[in-house]
Amino acid sequence: MTKRIRLVQSPFNPPLQAVDDIVFNLHAPCSTRHVTIQVNPNVEQYSEDAEATNVQVRAVKVAAPTDETKVVLLDFGHNKKRRIEIEKKSYDIELVSIGNQKIDNENFPVFELDVSDA
Repeated sequence: MTKRIRLVQSPFNPPLQAVDDIVFNLHAPCSTRHVTIQVNPNVEQYSEDAEATNVQVRAVKVAAPTDETKVVLLDFGHNKKRRIEIEKKSYDIELVSIGNQKIDNENFPVFELDVSDA
């Protein structure tokens, strides 16, 4: 399994994407030459209060560090590909490209990564 993900650093969408049982989130520092990502187990939490009436729920995405959180720096030199282990499963993460995406007449950094089972 290899999946290509795109993380866009813009105020319009959260810069995170889930693959398998993990979540990839942009993390500082990022530039035109390297990217730092935070990798977390994909944990979903949803609380429902049966007593509540007239309640509207908005979808919210939160990436919070856990004891299994990994912070990975990737570049086009010696750190182009890294192997990580999350919840006893290994993944290879490879930096594919760094570019820009135009949204509402502004350019925002976009980072493409390939994620595969190791």
